[in-house]
Amino acid sequence: MTEITFNESCRQIAAITARVRDREEAKDWTGAIRGLHELLEHPCAHHQVSAYEVWDDIHWLHRRAGDYDAAIAAKREAILAGYRSEPDPEADIAECHLLAGRRSEADALFADLRVRAPDDVWLYNSAGFACDGGVAGMVPSR
Repeated sequence: MTEITFNESCRQIAAITARVRDREEAKDWTGAIRGLHELLEHPCAHHQVSAYEVWDDIHWLHRRAGDYDAAIAAKREAILAGYRSEPDPEADIAECHLLAGRRSEADALFADLRVRAPDDVWLYNSAGFACDGGVAGMVPSR
């Protein structure tokens, strides 16, 4: 494996990140997702980026693209990589189920999250917003 300097590593990571931003601005979700995967695969990524944040970005791009199953898979990767949030990041997975028209799966996951964290007010906020239809308004038209 060829070694590169820290400065070169930073330059390469910055160039990939700029391409991702350009693809996002162009609403090219597939191109942006591809760029984030390139970022994760970069040999210096483990020194330069937080994998769980990149996976979370991939999750949101898949949501924007309307690919809810891929968004769920990406959120699960983020969680495996260490992503934590309030409410529990699985609330985003429940929202994806709602967006995909799978109300029973969403309800079951929200119920499970409620058992795990009965005092998490952000979970109640998230579930209420999602179930009231607010999630649909968060997804831009294609």
